[in-house]
Amino acid sequence: MKFIKHTLTICTLVILFTTNNTLNASNNPDNWKSTILTYLTDVDKLDKANLPDKVLVDFILNEQGQIMILSTSYPSMDGWLKQRLNYKTINHPELQMLEKYTLPILFEQ
Repeated sequence: MKFIKHTLTICTLVILFTTNNTLNASNNPDNWKSTILTYLTDVDKLDKANLPDKVLVDFILNEQGQIMILSTSYPSMDGWLKQRLNYKTINHPELQMLEKYTLPILFEQ
């Protein structure tokens, strides 16, 4: 009986350590957000007086891992955001294909 308990304990520890090992900085969900925001580097060219504080961007990833903008919470920025983000490829294991995600984009005034 002790042998079975020790074996189960060791197996449990091995599983815990191997799954914990995959939780490193490269799997941080903020990384995919940072990747998307790098495509918006020319935000300083926009009229800051007409910028909202925050825009919510709804998007999915197609089968090729490309961003497809569905909608935004600020319709006058749809064209600008779609021009910069549509068909940009992001490869992050946290994101599933054809699942809807919402990214809040904050603009500093």
